Parts: sequence; structure tokens; C-alpha cells
Amino acid sequence: MSITADRTVTAETALKRLIEIGTALAAERNPDRLLEQIIVGAKELSNADGGTLYLTTETDSLRFVILRNDTLGFAKGGTTGEPVQLPELPMHRPTAAPI
Repeated sequence: MSITADRTVTAETALKRLIEIGTALAAERNPDRLLEQIIVGAKELSNADGGTLYLTTETDSLRFVILRNDTLGFAKGGTTGEPVQLPELPMHRPTAAPI
């Protein structure tokens, strides 16, 4: 198989998987499972070893919601039952200038 054909197969496979993930996300009603599926799907599609998902807060900070690292066997947040206990990350300096 040529490199171009191999890339096409990979792109088609990724697109099919992305559609499957999108369908599953649309059907999910549990917020923890939904966010977990987002991070797991993103890791799978990007072939990443780990990932972090943040949500913004009303105070313009980033709150850690899900942490995953396959090599380290590390999982917090989502459906693990173990909350992520890390401080929020400010998105602005005290002077109100964006970071």
C-alpha cells in the first residue's frame, strides 16, 4: 500500500471514529461521563499518552476537571470517583491583563 493510500485509510478510520464518538457524546446525559468521553476520545484520535480537561470558572480561572496519563497509570476526575485536587489556574494577572 502506498503512503498516500495508507494516510487515506488512517483519515477514513479517524473520521469514522470521530463520528462514533460524536454520536456517543450526543447521547450521554451524565456530565462526568460526557467529559471523560471527550478526553478519552481526544487522546485516542491524537494518539496521546495523556490529557487534561479544564473548565472555566465564573472568576476567569481554569479548573482541572479530568487528568489522565496512561504511562503513569494516573486518572483523576470524571467517573473515577477521585476528584482532581489541584488549585485553579488564573487566566489573568492581578493587573487584569490576560496571561
